[in-house]
Amino acid sequence: MTKVYRGVALIFFLVLTVWIVIFVIEYDEPSQWDADQQANDQTHIKAVEILSSERMAYYTNVLAIFTGLLGVFGFLQIVFLIQANRTAEAAAEAAKTSADAAQSTVVSMNEINRREMRAYISGNISIAENRQLIVLTVNNGGKTPGEITKIGMNYSEPGNEPEHPNYQYIPLVAWIHPNMFGQKLQSIAVINFFGAPALPSGALTVFGRLHYLDVFRVERYFSFCISVDADDNIYITQDAPRNLILWT
Repeated sequence: MTKVYRGVALIFFLVLTVWIVIFVIEYDEPSQWDADQQANDQTHIKAVEILSSERMAYYTNVLAIFTGLLGVFGFLQIVFLIQANRTAEAAAEAAKTSADAAQSTVVSMNEINRREMRAYISGNISIAENRQLIVLTVNNGGKTPGEITKIGMNYSEPGNEPEHPNYQYIPLVAWIHPNMFGQKLQSIAVINFFGAPALPSGALTVFGRLHYLDVFRVERYFSFCISVDADDNIYITQDAPRNLILWT
């Protein structure tokens, strides 16, 4: 029985092997339909490749167009930005000019206001006590008080007045009220200025400068120059050098 079973199994195995071989051969054998299908597949592949290439070219052209449009819009934006910048610069320059004009107007108005409201102090001197005292008389023709801070004086022979005077200063503090004229302020001993008890005898030219502050705390001064004859008569010096009669 064992031999019979072995023989039957061998025959079955042989039949199965032959059937598999025949099936494989018949399945893999090329046919017309396979050839046609393969040709169609190749054509389809080529068509897909062509379509892909055309689509790529199309999208590339579209992208190029959009890129060009973006470039145009970018250029226009740059032009607009440049124009806006120029407009802003022009506006800023106009604003600066307007501000400068306004500031100049304010400065001018302030200066005019100061000129109108400030103190205008002037003065003169006389000689007393055998030329041992100098009597100071002051005026204020302004609208506000002024504070005198110091006075300087010197003298020379008539006709020999210096172009650039060297004043001998002493401190002098006094408030001079507005609209006050001919106020006798103080008698000052000559020795305080020159170290000598009196002025020299004979004709002299005496010059001085009175310093003061106005209400705006601006330092100003008034200069005077007088001639004294041998009898102590006083009169205004004619043709005095300009630096001896300056005022601010």
